[in-house]
Amino acid sequence: MQKWEIDGVPDNPRAWLISTARFKAIDQLRRQARFDYSIDTATNELVAEENESNEQQIEDDQLRLIFTCCHPVLAE
Repeated sequence: MQKWEIDGVPDNPRAWLISTARFKAIDQLRRQARFDYSIDTATNELVAEENESNEQQIEDDQLRLIFTCCHPVLAE
């Protein structure tokens, strides 16, 4: 309706409205698909990073031993 105030009423307003609604729906579907793809990509990256960090993770017992050996109270 804002466009009509500027350009005037089109020759076939019903067809114009249907066409505009169709284009809006297509834009919404594309936007949703792009958003879904972004979410999937980010999720896959986070899972890959988590898997990498799990491979490099030090076990609790090993970490406890390292801290015990390096404690400043112990003599060299």
